[in-house]
Amino acid sequence: YYPYWHPTEWRDAAVFTSDTKRCGFYRDESQNVKGKGHCKVTVPGNEATLPPDTQIPNHEEACKQRGGQWEEKEPWAIDPPECLALPESRDNHLGNIGTTGPQYYTWRVPETIKDNDVCVFRLRYNITSSDLGVEKKDGENDPGFDFFRDLDSGFNGDNAKLKGDPKKDFVGMGARVSGPLQLQ
Repeated sequence: YYPYWHPTEWRDAAVFTSDTKRCGFYRDESQNVKGKGHCKVTVPGNEATLPPDTQIPNHEEACKQRGGQWEEKEPWAIDPPECLALPESRDNHLGNIGTTGPQYYTWRVPETIKDNDVCVFRLRYNITSSDLGVEKKDGENDPGFDFFRDLDSGFNGDNAKLKGDPKKDFVGMGARVSGPLQLQ
């Protein structure tokens, strides 16, 4: 999810969003312009399997309560990311927009990247899909549900619409599923 809560090695170039009212938030919370902190605390075993009351805290106060040390990393001190409206695209068409072809972004390499520097350019593609309807308690789809506004972490865990790696024809095309559906 973006923006990251903790320090990262990545510098942000651009954010595309369906809700440009969030642009100020995305730009202000980027580590380009805002320092990020993390908790250094000793944890027993594998932190990915710790019960919630022993997981690494996300905030300074909880970190100190657990006996941890909160460490702040400085911002990168570069321009905030550009924030642009996401052009409308049909579901499952991988960014083809209207009749103009694929979506693109022209990135100007910053002057701070010197000749012969070694760089990695990473594209991160987070998507909220409207392929699955959200059901009311009576089992009917809720036509007022907005997947870009209303789908949030409340649909994780036991409330997830898809559990595990289901084998099902979700779009009604009679497709045969030969392997597990990989969900992220």
